[in-house]
Amino acid sequence: MNNRNYEDAKLKKELIAEKRKGKKRVQRRINRNVNQTISLIEGWGGRATPILYEITTKTFKNANSLPGEIKDIHFACKAGKKRICRRLKENEKSLLKKFNVYFRPVKFDINLTNFLHS
Repeated sequence: MNNRNYEDAKLKKELIAEKRKGKKRVQRRINRNVNQTISLIEGWGGRATPILYEITTKTFKNANSLPGEIKDIHFACKAGKKRICRRLKENEKSLLKKFNVYFRPVKFDINLTNFLHS
């Protein structure tokens, strides 16, 4: 059993244990192989929705004329932060895409109501 298979089996056992405790939702931070892990969770019957995003900061020209969310990213970069983590709404995601700011989901809300324990 290689490391990837071990991590997948460990995650499945943790989710089964949480379901047996009676929990319907679990929040997990997934850092490695996000797309593969999400597809595995959905294959097991769960549903994962991102709740926390990691945003890579960058500077912009003429920061005073930018929208508020972009100003926050600009000034975080000026303060020396490489990345910031926060929740994003759909309109904020489209705004970040418009300004070519890279963001990725980090923390997920996993719905265990249809999770299979086999």
